[in-house]
Amino acid sequence: MEFIDHFRRARRSFRGLLAAFDLTVRFGGYAHAAAESGPAVILIHGSELIAQALLTAYYPRPFQAVVSLSIWKKPILRALASRLGFLNLPRRNGGWLSWIRAALNVLQSGGRIALFVPSDFASSNKPAAEFGIAAMLCRLTGCAFVPVATDGCDRVLPPGCFLPRVRPLRMLIGKPIKPRVETAVSNRNRDWATMFRTDLSILQQRLLACPEGVPGEHCSIVQPLPKASQE
Repeated sequence: MEFIDHFRRARRSFRGLLAAFDLTVRFGGYAHAAAESGPAVILIHGSELIAQALLTAYYPRPFQAVVSLSIWKKPILRALASRLGFLNLPRRNGGWLSWIRAALNVLQSGGRIALFVPSDFASSNKPAAEFGIAAMLCRLTGCAFVPVATDGCDRVLPPGCFLPRVRPLRMLIGKPIKPRVETAVSNRNRDWATMFRTDLSILQQRLLACPEGVPGEHCSIVQPLPKASQE
């Protein structure tokens, strides 16, 4: 099977898994991502395993995840990670050149890459490396940047917990931005890493300011995804 076939199967599996644990998923901004058919770097709030499952299950376009969680190196899951084209972050400085080449190859082929930002990025004094990586890839390829805010991932599966807790999950997809094309955006801040961090933080605040739902909401239980989500 090809990558797209494996991704569709994983999407169905993750949706079924979330539903099996009675996790209600509410998401908004679906049309933003569905309309962006070209290459993109996705920055999602939450490096937890649940955030990866959530994005795979409900983001309307296929993507390849950039992962650092050791769980994907276990024998049972290693094959799945390989089939889904996961890009493992290098542990040594010497591995970055080959990693960058692999990431650029994905984007230049019209694909999408998802980077998972730690949940505490807004309060941390040290900028998350994912923003710098996203900025570099967008500069080199001219692809779009898509921020994705989430809420509930850290509460559903806290560190050290093996079984998910029944909590609502929310995801808000922001409007894709092409910094190289949109002059006003590019001039707003020439430090693209800082700009991406600010945009994701604003989107996260917008989601948290709507505690009862999600702007432009869909619900995984009440309203199924359009057929376009299978593309």
